[in-house]
Amino acid sequence: MVTTTRWPRAVAALAWVMAALAWGQAAPVLEAPAQVGVGAEVEVGWSGAEAPRDFITIVPAAAPAGQYEAYQYARRRPVTLVAPDRPGSYEIRYLGAESPYPTLASAPR
Repeated sequence: MVTTTRWPRAVAALAWVMAALAWGQAAPVLEAPAQVGVGAEVEVGWSGAEAPRDFITIVPAAAPAGQYEAYQYARRRPVTLVAPDRPGSYEIRYLGAESPYPTLASAPR
C-alpha cells in the first residue's frame, strides 16, 4: 500500500530554512519598499540563501501559503515586479521552488 504524507506548509518552510542554515546559508531576507503606487514597478532585492527555481511574487496579504501571481525567478538581484492594479494590502513573498511553494520570506514583515 502506498501512502503520501503532506507536511503543513509552515513545517515545509521551516525544514527548508533549517537545511539552509545547516549548510551555512542564511534564510532569505527581502529588501523592498513598504508602499508603492497601483501598477507601479517594484524593485525587490534579497540577501541570504537562494536556489535557481525559487521565485518572488506579490499576493494579497491574506493569501494562503503557496499562492502566487505574476513572479520572477530569484536568479539575479534585484528583480522587478509590477504592483497589482487594485489598491489594497499586499505582500511580497520569496517562495521556495518545491510544491507547495513554502514562503521563505515576506515583506512587509
